[in-house]
Amino acid sequence: MAKPLTPKAQRFAECYAGDGVAAARQAGYTGTPGALAVTASRLLKDERVQRVIAERKRGLRRVSVRQARAEAEATGVDPIAVLEELATDTTVHPASRVAAAKALERHRRANDTSNADPFAQLRAKINELTKARLERERETGRCASCGAPLKRK
Repeated sequence: MAKPLTPKAQRFAECYAGDGVAAARQAGYTGTPGALAVTASRLLKDERVQRVIAERKRGLRRVSVRQARAEAEATGVDPIAVLEELATDTTVHPASRVAAAKALERHRRANDTSNADPFAQLRAKINELTKARLERERETGRCASCGAPLKRK
């Protein structure tokens, strides 16, 4: 009879989602990324670890991001909330979670107006102040900066 997996190896198999270094780190192994890669490679060759990973993948559901979005829009649910849920749901297959996370990132980039023009707010404020200054000068007939009389044309 085969020996059971160590607790760390069991955790590695449960955390594995395609990135062995990240799974090794999450399982509690320490070391440089290179050392973690060697540990992950060794663990992935172990038949017991492969069996746990295969069993876990069989229990996970695959979800089409496009289909989930369409269903959400048809039912009136916020599609972004559905994508956020898919990206973090551990019962969803890792490939589906990654696809949901990428779709979220694309959505955020497309709708991010804060970096579109960093100086837009500044220009708007300058325009507002300039208009106010010109209005004051017209009303008083004097320069707003130094108070000298304005020459009339």
